[in-house]
Amino acid sequence: MVVTGLATVRFDLNFGPHWIAMSLAGVLFFPAVAVRLERTVLARPPIWIGQRSIVFYVSHAIFMILIAKSAGRAGITSYAVAAFASIVVSLIGGWALALGMSRWTAAAPLFSAPAPKPALRMQDVV
Repeated sequence: MVVTGLATVRFDLNFGPHWIAMSLAGVLFFPAVAVRLERTVLARPPIWIGQRSIVFYVSHAIFMILIAKSAGRAGITSYAVAAFASIVVSLIGGWALALGMSRWTAAAPLFSAPAPKPALRMQDVV
C-alpha cells in the first residue's frame, strides 16, 4: 500500500513528496481532533464522515487526481493551492456521494460489500 501510494504521488499526481507529507499529516491530525471533540457538538461532522468513511476513502483519490491534473493543465504550480482545492473538492464530493447513497439506489452498491454467502455444511455436500 505504501509503495502504491508513493508511486501514485510521484508519477500520477506529479507533485512530489508534498502529497505524502499532507496525507501523513491528515492521518495524524484528524483522529487526534476527533478524540478531543468526541463529546461536543463540533464532533458531529467528523463522526458523520467516520460512519461513512468507505465513501470518502474510495472517492478521495479520484477527486484529488482530477484536481491535480486540472491544476497542471491550468498552469497552477502552487502546491498549497492545489492541495487546498483537492481537500475541499474531496470533502464536498465525498459528502455528495455519502448523501447520494441513501437517495440514489444506483450509488449505494458502489460503497457496500456484497452479502456473505452461507457456509457449506458437510451434510449438504454429501
